[in-house]
Amino acid sequence: MNFPSLPSLSTRVFSLKPRGWPYFLSLAISLLVTLIFAYSIPPAPMKPVLFSILLAMVFFAAWKQWRKGLRMKIGFGLLSIKTPIELAFPIANIAHISIDPKGTLRFTLYDENNSSPESAASRLKGNFSRFGWNLEISGVGLTTARELCKAVNTVPEEIPAELAAELSSNRMDSFQQSLIKNHPYIFATWLLLAGNFGFFAWISFNGVSPWQPELPNLITWGANYAPLTAQGEAWRLLSSIFLHLGMVHLLMNMFVLWRLGPLLERMLGSVPFAITWFLTGLAGSEASLYWNEMRVSAGASGALFGMIGCLLGYLLGRPRSIPQEILRQFRSMAITLLLFNFLFMAFLEGIDQAAHAGGALAGIACGVFLGMPYGTHPRFSRYLRNCSLAAVGGFFLWSCWVPLQAKVVRDSALVLRFEQFQKEEFPLLEKLNQYSQAQNRGEIARGELAMKVEVEILPRWREFHDWFADPPKVPTHFQPWFADFQKYLQLRQEAMELLIQALRGNDFLLMKRSNARAEEASRLVEKINRDIKEKDR
Repeated sequence: MNFPSLPSLSTRVFSLKPRGWPYFLSLAISLLVTLIFAYSIPPAPMKPVLFSILLAMVFFAAWKQWRKGLRMKIGFGLLSIKTPIELAFPIANIAHISIDPKGTLRFTLYDENNSSPESAASRLKGNFSRFGWNLEISGVGLTTARELCKAVNTVPEEIPAELAAELSSNRMDSFQQSLIKNHPYIFATWLLLAGNFGFFAWISFNGVSPWQPELPNLITWGANYAPLTAQGEAWRLLSSIFLHLGMVHLLMNMFVLWRLGPLLERMLGSVPFAITWFLTGLAGSEASLYWNEMRVSAGASGALFGMIGCLLGYLLGRPRSIPQEILRQFRSMAITLLLFNFLFMAFLEGIDQAAHAGGALAGIACGVFLGMPYGTHPRFSRYLRNCSLAAVGGFFLWSCWVPLQAKVVRDSALVLRFEQFQKEEFPLLEKLNQYSQAQNRGEIARGELAMKVEVEILPRWREFHDWFADPPKVPTHFQPWFADFQKYLQLRQEAMELLIQALRGNDFLLMKRSNARAEEASRLVEKINRDIKEKDR
């Protein structure tokens, strides 16, 4: 487009382009976080693939951010923008410029058609009809914004932050400003953040690894573990919400809470927000207990998915309570979160999808309930609504817990017995070894050794054998090696029985058969350990 010949008000050339160091710093931080995240993930066959995908996403996001940076030039009576949009118009076409405390500039033009390319005119007109200005330039800072105004020989109108929120094209900012105006103070989100970080710092101070905590330590500090949770330690349903599987797990969850929490708390109110957090977290813990059998579970992910579900449920009852532009941003955020969730689920084992699903479903129910319209007395209605949410949600969780506890107690009996066996196996076999060495040194007679094995060792081993001989249900993670384990118990028992007979009868052949049984049992133990390690890997 050929612009009309207009006298230039300035011969000064002013150019603006992205500075490299903020982008490189952002990229370096992202790469550092990715490396820390990769380090914290336990070894897995698909770990390199996941790491490569994350690196590609980091570089793509950095490149996209660089491409969207503002590139603008003012000179010889013309203002031209190359990115993020292509636009140019004469300086003399500027009718008005406003500037807010953040340094955002808003231009009003005399004639939108006096711009290039021709397609820009419709966009400029659309902005004016929606926002009252034609062009918005943000992110340059207050000092640079004032220099830009000098370059076009225009004194800007300084507008307050309240008016800037109304004029902003970023509806998320304006919506948040309106929420802050109606609900200036929040406390539930900050208390939850402080509680999670404080608990993590406390257990780290007491010797738990901040990067890859071991399962026994997690169980000690309150992880959701079915055999213990169902056996009188139901408090683990709650404590596991504040316990995380390392620094990266904590930071990821708390980042989502920091981003989503203040907005949702101002929409719902602090009390219903806190009630929903705990209800959905407990629902996720119960779902994990039901679905995952004997897995050790911890983290606030169930509650976080519950808050996202709560937002969706709330919008079902109040679809017009949030502008469409913000709904699109929420949709994008939810899709991104789901993509990451499915990505981790595809490449890594141990992601507690049951807790995510249980929390999300409970959150949707809470959101629908909270989205119901108030009665004629809003203050009383809010109080009644909060009490009803806590009472109904608590009763539902309790009614689910009673049969769930009975099921878990029944299913976890074998696990508890196996843990007891692990505690007693080594001392029992060590005692047998010590008695055998004492007999070899001549400190005890053959008959005495036979009596000690028959009285002190064999009866307990027979109990172990009977425990696992015909269980009603074998946990899923026991199934690959449980048959070998049963055979191992049988071989050890036969070896002890043959040893007693050989000692009393002074029978060399029976002693040889006893040793053969013991050696076969040892080889079987090595195979079982390899199978367990392979399964964990």
